[in-house]
Amino acid sequence: STQSTGDRRLTAMSAGRMSWGHCSHLISLSHHNMVATHTGSTSTHPGSVRAIAPIAPSDGLFYFEIRVLAGGSAPKMAIGVCTSRSPLNRLPGCSAGSFGWHSETGQHFAGSNSGAGFGPCWGVNDVVGCVVNFMDGTISYTKNGIPVGVGHTGLGFDGPLYAVVGMRTPTEAVQVNFGQATELAPLAYQVGSLQREAKVLLHQKIREMSPTSNRGSARLVFDYLVQHGHVEAAQAFADEAGLPALSPAEVREVRVRGELVAMVQQAQLLEAITQTDSLFPQLLDQRPWLRFSLKAQHFVEMLRAGDSTLKAAQFAQEHLSPPNPAAKQRLNQVLALLAYPDPSSSPMAWLMDRTDLVTLSESLSCAILEFNGKPAQAKLDTVCRHAFVLSEELVDSRVAGAGMLDVLELVNGPTIPPGVQVHEKTECAENVTVPTSHTTQQRVLEPMTTSDSVSCLLYTSPSPRDS
Repeated sequence: STQSTGDRRLTAMSAGRMSWGHCSHLISLSHHNMVATHTGSTSTHPGSVRAIAPIAPSDGLFYFEIRVLAGGSAPKMAIGVCTSRSPLNRLPGCSAGSFGWHSETGQHFAGSNSGAGFGPCWGVNDVVGCVVNFMDGTISYTKNGIPVGVGHTGLGFDGPLYAVVGMRTPTEAVQVNFGQATELAPLAYQVGSLQREAKVLLHQKIREMSPTSNRGSARLVFDYLVQHGHVEAAQAFADEAGLPALSPAEVREVRVRGELVAMVQQAQLLEAITQTDSLFPQLLDQRPWLRFSLKAQHFVEMLRAGDSTLKAAQFAQEHLSPPNPAAKQRLNQVLALLAYPDPSSSPMAWLMDRTDLVTLSESLSCAILEFNGKPAQAKLDTVCRHAFVLSEELVDSRVAGAGMLDVLELVNGPTIPPGVQVHEKTECAENVTVPTSHTTQQRVLEPMTTSDSVSCLLYTSPSPRDS
């Protein structure tokens, strides 16, 4: 074809922006590059058109479809996928590294000139599609929005695969739909339901995996409960899991830290400062930004409580001395609240958001832990951060199905769409199961609390329900 690569761009569902970059000289493109036509003179010379961008295995599933616009009573076409080494003067499936469903016979070809019985024939006005499932290594097809079946299993990963369409007879024409071309009708086959089902099954498979060390996983849960001040839950969990209990000194430290956190969250900021100075001398002196932040928040709480502007200004003058440029910027922001009769409805009202109290309480908790020579973050928090980074790395590395991983959904519990079959029993822990072969009409798994979801993900025995 004499058309340039830039003239053959098509949008694609899976690869962001895909283009028809390679095609036989017998194929031409028209109608905004959505229609491919065989322009040869005889029916003995096939031609194919291949996308320039490879299919991304990390998406897990890829789908595209074509509508047959012209081809006579028995068109000689094929739809499928191929590698970059597959010749474009052959129909898909007739050469090594390519796979294709042929219209004239309904046979499926997988890298040879010999096809196997597969499905019905197809022709003019039919819409046929190709599904590449990297999760189970299959290639399947659809006709007029209805699944036809699996044409190939055991799909390897020897090289990138590309969407491909081939035609043999002059004037044969197809319109291509990759799923994002707004000028075309919606896809005939609702591939979204297949993608959701594959995602659910992937997450289910992950949950079914046993951890390498139950004791190590239990320790992560125990550490998380202690880090967040859940003393009673941590002690019960340790007893059930066979872990060493907290010493009286450790229990006291957790309770004290919890009381200080509660003071900050209840806006008792000056009392929190006094208690911290008494219990942990030098802690706030070594962290002047934290001391300043607590006092600045007290200034905000004074205005929220309706104290006079004069009283608040006097407190700021006596106690708010910024230790660094960032603190100075914060000081200018909170002092701006004095300019408004009603700060809560002013342009600076965001400074009065109570979530700042939670953030400050967490900062104080981390500071106490560091002051006592302990990690500021729970080990489980670190594991979760690693999981997010690893998920992104898997996608960047084009690992099959990596794009379907949702770390937050794995933690919070799966949402199983209506109609999705869950075929296998899932055991998160002893006596915690998911029904077998259940067609869902609503959520099968109820949302879990943080500790419950952590236990199901990382811990199999003893039962987290008893913790």
